[in-house]
Amino acid sequence: MPMRHVLVVAAVTLTCTGLPAAPDGGGTAGGGNTATAGGGSGGAGGGADAGCIPLPGCPCDGAGGGAIFYSDRLVIASRASADAGASVQVWNFISALTPDERGTAQPLLTGVPVALVGGFGAPPSHSVFALKEGTTAAQTWNGNLVPGCDRPTDVPAVSAGAGRADQAAGALWYVRSPGDVARVTRPTDPAPRNTVFASAGAPLVDFAYDRSGDRLYAAGTSGIYVWPDAGTRDGGAPDFQLTAEPASQLALAGSRLLGSARTGTLAVWNDIAATTAARPFDFSLDAGEATAIQHHTLGGGGLFVTVQPTPTSGRVLVYRGFASTTADRPPDLVIDHPSLTGAREAVLTDGRFGVADSGVLVVLTATGASIFRDPFGSPSFAAEVSVAPAAPVDLLYLP
Repeated sequence: MPMRHVLVVAAVTLTCTGLPAAPDGGGTAGGGNTATAGGGSGGAGGGADAGCIPLPGCPCDGAGGGAIFYSDRLVIASRASADAGASVQVWNFISALTPDERGTAQPLLTGVPVALVGGFGAPPSHSVFALKEGTTAAQTWNGNLVPGCDRPTDVPAVSAGAGRADQAAGALWYVRSPGDVARVTRPTDPAPRNTVFASAGAPLVDFAYDRSGDRLYAAGTSGIYVWPDAGTRDGGAPDFQLTAEPASQLALAGSRLLGSARTGTLAVWNDIAATTAARPFDFSLDAGEATAIQHHTLGGGGLFVTVQPTPTSGRVLVYRGFASTTADRPPDLVIDHPSLTGAREAVLTDGRFGVADSGVLVVLTATGASIFRDPFGSPSFAAEVSVAPAAPVDLLYLP
């Protein structure tokens, strides 16, 4: 019997203005890598209420009450194991981490998280959605994911779903079970509305939504499908099929669509917004023999391709200046490290947070995440965060 799924909603308060205080303490509100009062190495030199947001039942009381402004945060959702329950854990000022740190576990109600998406609302307030297996109602966190200051409340389940999620133009998009894409308008309302996009082929497993062109691209083993005017249409079947070649991951890079199928080839379609019928890709990048592409993402003008060679540990291929790439070429850099076993996706952090203008690269692994500095120049391993013995399933970066 297939597993049912619901959405878990979390509202996160953070700061996106200015830079965080120096992570080595010395006058910060708490020092260390968090901004809590009296913690880390900085003590209470910055004042117990520095950056505090008063919350009902958790005021700024001079003793560290209320929610604290945080920046540069990494969120990891994990499945349960025999020795650990499903959870969402948070690390603050991730770009400055040097030692291994476990973070603060935030338990879900019941069930297993399978995907994270964030970005609703304007700073310093965002909403974070965690797609979760199970049949219970969803949960909302009103606070900063700070133990003792969160006030969990139940909200209705949005819809059955599993896998990839994204947000755009005030709507939540995600892959539903058994394999279609749903657009949820006003997802934080008591009665959100689902609009379903489905193909006549095999179940869809991934998608990419073009905000500027208002187009939805969705992929499965039967190919890639396209819905123009996706933000306003009432779902339904696609207008056309771009290709019948299978794909399991999609990403947009400006005017380009990138697709791969867990093989060693990444296909690229140029000027995708002007495409109105099936056509072959313009060029492809070869990640190497006996290599399965796990994930590809854009950041800082570059392309990061997470691969899992056999039988070695995972790697991240770095292509600088991807916009100028028009044909197959080798990557400019290969990040290869023993901690990358089970590497499955990567994200580039915001360069404003002190370590380097280019940010740091965070790679989700079989046990947590590995962090690398200077990902475009001379990458170096900086830290590893662990959620073991739980099994990580997704990561989210909040600047």
